[in-house]
Amino acid sequence: MLSGPSGTGRCRTGRWRKNGAVSAGHRRAACLSPTTIRWQHGRGISLLPFGDRHPGAWIFHFCDLGRITAHRRMAASITDTDAFLSNKDPVEERGPREVRHLARTLNQMRDRIQGLLDSRNRMLRGISHDLRTPLTRLKLRVERMEDRAGRQQALSDIDQLDRMIGSTLRYLRDGSSRIDWEICDMSSLLQSICDDFWDTGAQIFFEGPERLEVECSADEMMRAISNLCDNGLKFGSRVTVTLRQEGGFAIVEVADDGPGIPAEMRDKVMEPYTKLGPARSEKGGYGLGLAITAEIVAGHRGELSLRDNHPRGLRVRVALPLHHDRS
Repeated sequence: MLSGPSGTGRCRTGRWRKNGAVSAGHRRAACLSPTTIRWQHGRGISLLPFGDRHPGAWIFHFCDLGRITAHRRMAASITDTDAFLSNKDPVEERGPREVRHLARTLNQMRDRIQGLLDSRNRMLRGISHDLRTPLTRLKLRVERMEDRAGRQQALSDIDQLDRMIGSTLRYLRDGSSRIDWEICDMSSLLQSICDDFWDTGAQIFFEGPERLEVECSADEMMRAISNLCDNGLKFGSRVTVTLRQEGGFAIVEVADDGPGIPAEMRDKVMEPYTKLGPARSEKGGYGLGLAITAEIVAGHRGELSLRDNHPRGLRVRVALPLHHDRS
């Protein structure tokens, strides 16, 4: 026997009656929205309107309210993945048997994932920290060099490595890469990158305006474009870096005369540790350059795409917003 709304009788047929007839008020309410009525032992029914063509007709859906409540409570605790992994409090293991088993499995999975993340962070912290010891020794030796021009270039490279290590440590500590926004002359930055490669004997050229200001992290963009130039020179003999403005974007293109990348493989090479065969493996590297560059560009809310260069080679296109609204 089901209990009806206040002031109504009881009925086994699934329709509430008042004085022997269906209440018009309840009939209209049922046609407008579903209603849940609690029953005994935590169970209940949902009253769903059958449709406009059958006013007053209800569909009874029997449900376990205890399980629904437990499911909602569990879903609320794992809505944010990052918060779920970092939260030390386990998901409550209460409710029906299936819900308790699911909660226990989620807690075990979180513990395993958190253990893997902690192990990775400890390893990377150790590597980044240990790198600074030989870097400091190298800097002291370079400072004793008699060649002033060579000394300044070497010290500049060492300082850049030190900033990259510091950025890695900050990323591991904070859990995200913070961008130090600044107004940067992109023309000057690209010309500086090309000059550094040119000094090593590389055939690399820059084409672009004398000045184009872009709001970005100079260190991060230098790292990203340097990766692209290094890849181009690794697989080709000549690289051209071009810069132009298109609307509210700065377009940087790095083109080489190497073998290029097949169209069907271009999405895959954006993934870390991806190489396209033994020939490329012999060139060295770990397959991280494009993945790192893509992440930096995405952090600047830009777009990176791979295209064919003519007559041969690869053209990497980077589109960066000139300014960012961080309000």
